[in-house]
Amino acid sequence: MQQKIDMTDCRDQSAEEALAEKLVEVACALNKRCGMRASHSRAGLQEYSGFSVRLEGLRSAIYAPLQVFFGQAAYDSPFERAAALIVNIAQGHHFGDGNKRTALHLGLFYLSMLGINAGRQLRQWSDPTAAP
Repeated sequence: MQQKIDMTDCRDQSAEEALAEKLVEVACALNKRCGMRASHSRAGLQEYSGFSVRLEGLRSAIYAPLQVFFGQAAYDSPFERAAALIVNIAQGHHFGDGNKRTALHLGLFYLSMLGINAGRQLRQWSDPTAAP
């Protein structure tokens, strides 16, 4: 069972750092599971590029939405923080491959840590027969 985190009480710097480092660890694990995607060499052969990460850039992308300045969070809602995480990772290209997949999975993981089941809501939004 995942630990639920209350971000309204998460104004302590060490708690923010612990959360950010956990998200960095999870992002790397998620990226490794995104699948082995082959890249084409000049000879036309497929080669696996392997797992690679620019760790400092990834840390920066994850820490940024979680920052608190003078007791005020950079983003007030968990959805805004999750969206910022997704955009920062997807656009930053911190991994050799699978940046968008990793970004989306990490954003959903972050929300689930807060007790928000966005997956169920996403399925409802994608169902054309579901009532608004």
